Amino acid sequence: MPDPGDSPSRRIAEYFRAQILSGDLRQGERLPSTREIAADWQVAAKTAERAIALLRDEGIVRTRPGRGGTVVDRALPVSVAAPTLGDRTVISVAEVTGAPEGVARELAIRPGADVVRRRGILYRGETAVGTITSWWPASLAGRIPALLALDQLGVPTSLFVHVEQATGRCATYGRDHLGASSSTSEEAGLLGIPTGHPVLHHQTWVYDQDDHVIEYAEKVSAVAVYEYSFGDPQRLITQA
Repeated sequence: MPDPGDSPSRRIAEYFRAQILSGDLRQGERLPSTREIAADWQVAAKTAERAIALLRDEGIVRTRPGRGGTVVDRALPVSVAAPTLGDRTVISVAEVTGAPEGVARELAIRPGADVVRRRGILYRGETAVGTITSWWPASLAGRIPALLALDQLGVPTSLFVHVEQATGRCATYGRDHLGASSSTSEEAGLLGIPTGHPVLHHQTWVYDQDDHVIEYAEKVSAVAVYEYSFGDPQRLITQA
């Protein structure tokens, strides 16, 4: 029985992965089109598409229909992990509301336009360690009922599966921005800390294959240890 790990699509993906991680293919450079890959490797176009999809799913390239892939900024090994905050999220607000000016700017819509807002508390065990507010295009609400559900989420990224199934928009890559400030009275009340206590603000943007924002989120954390893991193995731990 053939080894599925040695399929043509995986061999092609491994070739380009090695070129990216060695620096032979740099940030922003394009991979050959799927048609060129199919011709060069003498495989079907679907095989070439699967190879690019594997690299896209690993987060080291982003794709556009018919254009192959582009190496993303700061491409990292496949085992990159998201920052660790809590082990579950309890959603308390899920609604369609008017977009504040800053959120409208991030989603490329006009201020006050309808947008989906989801707000929840991040827990580590039974302790509240952070808050999260995520904003989604209102056009998704009618097609994805889960966006307006008050669910307890252990894996929030499952919402992106719903988005892809309903619309074809795939969560292809993202970016993060972290900064520190003092907690507001609202944040302090939610987290059970004094007003003015140091907190970490974490903004995230998740983009689809056409470079449009699917989700913009803001997290606030007051945990004692904030951990970010990389795949090779490298770990940075910042004490609050």
